[in-house]
Amino acid sequence: MSSYPRPMRAFLSGLVGPIIWAAHFFAMYLAESAFCDPSALHAVAVRVAMIGLSTIAIAALLVVRWQIRGTMPPRPLAWTRPLIDLSIVAALWTSLPIFIVNVCKPP
Repeated sequence: MSSYPRPMRAFLSGLVGPIIWAAHFFAMYLAESAFCDPSALHAVAVRVAMIGLSTIAIAALLVVRWQIRGTMPPRPLAWTRPLIDLSIVAALWTSLPIFIVNVCKPP
């Protein structure tokens, strides 16, 4: 058993990437359901909002990644940087259907 202290702040800073990605994922599907609603009158505005949400989430992840670039996390938290990188890829992957797929086509 290691006697190395693990501060809660360092642990939570390691989870910032997945938290931002999860909020982005939730917001994208919420906007998608609003876009698919047949009574939605502002489909273009919702699509623009989805692009804005994606831009904000990816920018936030890049800022977090940039802030920790020079710091060396404690050995137990060495997974922080790869987890943020994975969250950036996940946010890009979640945003990809906005540009490729025509969603909610009527049957």
